[in-house]
Amino acid sequence: MFSWSASPPSCTITPAWRHIGVYLWLHGCQTTLFPQPSPRTNMRVNIQFPYNPIFHYRMVIGKDHENIAGHLAHDKVVTIIGDCRDAWFASLGFPGCVVDGISIVNSDLMLMYIAEAFHGDELDLELALADINKYGGDMLLRATRRQDGSEVFRAKSGFVFFDYSKRKVSHRPVGFNASLGLEDA
Repeated sequence: MFSWSASPPSCTITPAWRHIGVYLWLHGCQTTLFPQPSPRTNMRVNIQFPYNPIFHYRMVIGKDHENIAGHLAHDKVVTIIGDCRDAWFASLGFPGCVVDGISIVNSDLMLMYIAEAFHGDELDLELALADINKYGGDMLLRATRRQDGSEVFRAKSGFVFFDYSKRKVSHRPVGFNASLGLEDA
């Protein structure tokens, strides 16, 4: 198990998923990874989260994460997602989400708000990958309140690799593929 330490967040990555999860994703077996139902059936958005997260990140909701209603603000959820993504890339040896000189661009974002969270709550975030293609893929995130185990939100954040020097989308970098055990795109 690899660790990335920072203060106050902490996170770990479990390498065992490389042999199971990525193999299944690359061979079209996504449905077997997402068997649990959505937390609430009346939600307009449904993000299924797999059983095999590849990265764990912990953070504490600060006063600056709250909105005027006193709970976790939606814009701060986007910031938390970005912090988790950055920590994951850093744990792979790619600080700043730069791999072999190639960066990423977020292509889309979908959120499911499931429960409120408040100042002082500890959130455990899990990150998984899905729909990997030759240009990028989707990061799936699930946030759970550590104090009571309540799921707070789920998110899907699409990303593509982008070569800023050429101003165009790029294939997955070789270093990224090697760090995840993927074949070159």
